[in-house]
Amino acid sequence: MRKPLPEIKYFGGDPFEFRKFIRQFRSKILANSDIADENMNYLEQFTCGEANKFVKGFGYLDAEVGYVAAMKELEERYGNEHTVVNAFGQRALDWPMIKADNPKGLTTFPSS
Repeated sequence: MRKPLPEIKYFGGDPFEFRKFIRQFRSKILANSDIADENMNYLEQFTCGEANKFVKGFGYLDAEVGYVAAMKELEERYGNEHTVVNAFGQRALDWPMIKADNPKGLTTFPSS
């Protein structure tokens, strides 16, 4: 029996998705490559949006240095406890208001 093909979801800067992305990246890419140039190329390939801008900024450095610096920057920006807590707070503030005269309000309340 064969394992399913590895799939890595692109990471664009959502702090809620960062840990999942890092887990996938480590198990699918880093476990199969110890070459810094490859790792940097894959990191650029599997990031998008805001996160990709930061990663590409380190692409001008030697891969041995750039890859480590890019991963550190991603960790500080998106994996930081304060960033995640602030994201939860913002999500809570963005939820719609539930009014007492709307009995269906809680059933439509966002779950994520």
